[in-house]
Formats: sequence, structure tokens, C-alpha cells
Amino acid sequence: MELAASQRTIRRRIGMLAAITAAVSLVAIPSRSSAGAAPAFTSLTPAQMLTISIAGARTTKSGTAIVQVVTNKYKSTQNLTVVANGGEQHYVGDGIDAIIRVIGKTCYLKENAAAIEQQFGVKNSPAANRWVAVPSTYSGFNDLIEGVSFGDLTSALTPLGKLTASKPTKIGKISVIGISGTVNPKVQLSKGTETVYISTTKPYLPVKVIASGSEVSAKAVGSVVITVSKWGSTPAPTVPNPVLQFATSGLSAN
Repeated sequence: MELAASQRTIRRRIGMLAAITAAVSLVAIPSRSSAGAAPAFTSLTPAQMLTISIAGARTTKSGTAIVQVVTNKYKSTQNLTVVANGGEQHYVGDGIDAIIRVIGKTCYLKENAAAIEQQFGVKNSPAANRWVAVPSTYSGFNDLIEGVSFGDLTSALTPLGKLTASKPTKIGKISVIGISGTVNPKVQLSKGTETVYISTTKPYLPVKVIASGSEVSAKAVGSVVITVSKWGSTPAPTVPNPVLQFATSGLSAN
């Protein structure tokens, strides 16, 4: 999550996650003891608990997240739903209102005038607040869909470096344990910390992430809170109607 808008592309603002894909390194999990009992989840190392949690999340193939960013520059909220072959991101903050919906190889946009101006350089566009279908052949397609994928979401939920574990606590009615480390660059913060709270009951899925740090290029400092839910039960996005075709939207030449 970038902490400030780029003049070059709005996707650095509404793109929730970095484009580089990173997999969680698998670590050895203790085998059952000679007595046949499996070790308690919370008795594992922080790295082992994190590996089990992310692996479990990745088997679900869908999920939802609410991403809240608060900095000394601005505040924003992103609602994200992701499935195996697409997803949707709705960003609201600092005058920007933008929806990115990905279905297969087509990206559907619905952005207000401010979002279109920052992203495409078109002022007072007649395509504002209307759905526009952008094909994968568009040169900026990958920038548009950055962050709107299941893999992007799960990659962001992994603190790096030396990991530590908190004592079990609760988020709402859910018993969790916090795994903390260095902030993952997928959250678009640097020089900070990140804690992912994992349910202590099977299937040990991530519940919440709290990260803090700075975004050097924007000279901003702040925090990011990601609340995740509905693992494995997120409905696939549907094709909007009516839709403007990108070639006739007035945006394709920019």
C-alpha cells in the first residue's frame, strides 16, 4: 500500500500490494512424537506457525480484506475481495474513489473524475463513474490489476526477518497469536514492523495484520491495518452492465 499518490499512475496509490511475487519459505514442522501426539500449534516456532497459516490460507483460494491506511499525509480505506481467477478492489481516500474488478483477462474500472485524471491524464472524462472494460492487451494492464489477486493478498500477510510470537490473546471472540517481524515490502512500507494475528484453532488462518513504517518517496509515516475474513467463501465477481469498451472510452489513447 503506497502512502501517497504518484503523479505517474494512480495504481501506486490504489494498488494494495507490490508487483513482485514472494513465496513463504517452508520450514520443517516437528513430526508426531513417539507417543503419537502432534505438537500443540502454539508450541511451534513463530516461523512454523506462520508457514502453516499461510499455507492453509492459500488452499482456500478466496478471501476478503479491509485495508485501512492512516498516515501524516492522508487516510484511506480499501475493500478487497479475491478469488482464484480474479477479484475486486474498492479504494476510497483523499478525493479518490476507484473500483478495479478483474475477471479472467479483463479488467473493469469504475473511477471518479479525480482517479481518471491521475491515472490517465484526462480531465473531466465522460467515462467518470461508468464501468470501462480494459483488455489485457492494454500496455498498462498489469499496473491496473496489481494487488487484485489471491496470491498478492497472502504474500502481504507475512512479516519478514527474525520472528517472535506473542502470548495467545483474542480479537473479538477469536483466540489468536501474534507473529511479529520486519514489515513486508508488499505492504509498501519500509523501516517498520509487522504483526500477523493467526487463529490458534484449525485451520489456523490469518485474522488481522498491523504494520507501521515509512514510505520514503512520499515522506510519509503511518500504519496499515488489514482485517481478513471469509476465507474460502468469497463469491466470484460478476461482469458489470452496462460497460464502455476501452477503445471508445476516450482513455485508450493516453
